Amino acid sequence: MKKISLILIGLVVIFTAAATLHAKECDSGQGKKWKEHAAQAKEHMAKELNLTAEQEQKLEENRQAHQEEMKKLRETIREKETKLQEALASPAITRAALNSIANEIKTLQAQLIDKRIDSIFAVEQILTPEQFAKFQQMTKDWQEKRKDRRHKQQEKKEKKDTKA
Repeated sequence: MKKISLILIGLVVIFTAAATLHAKECDSGQGKKWKEHAAQAKEHMAKELNLTAEQEQKLEENRQAHQEEMKKLRETIREKETKLQEALASPAITRAALNSIANEIKTLQAQLIDKRIDSIFAVEQILTPEQFAKFQQMTKDWQEKRKDRRHKQQEKKEKKDTKA
């Protein structure tokens, strides 16, 4: 059960990161390319999982509902983190004042994790057990590929930095 919980949390983290990246890409002029990629990924997932039209609709509704909630929480967390940085720069700041801001951030982060878990369980309710198991495997594979890409990017950056 613990392993499943960790996988579920990992899935939510991935989807949240993807949504954040999607928002950034859309703002940076790469939006069209990203939207095409996202559409292809959704199509691939729907085909691989053999989703019904109803399941696709429910998954999209779930994604949109949770995406808005997550976006609001992330924005609030960023605001509180900025407030914390500003407070740290003040010579008159007290530990109690910092603790208050830090506790607000911790509470918001806990809410974010709870929303991620809620989203995963909503997906689990939409899919059949077989589809959900395959979905988990697809997500795990995607995570590994993403990790490999990041590792390769880091190696390239390190090589470039040592040459400079």
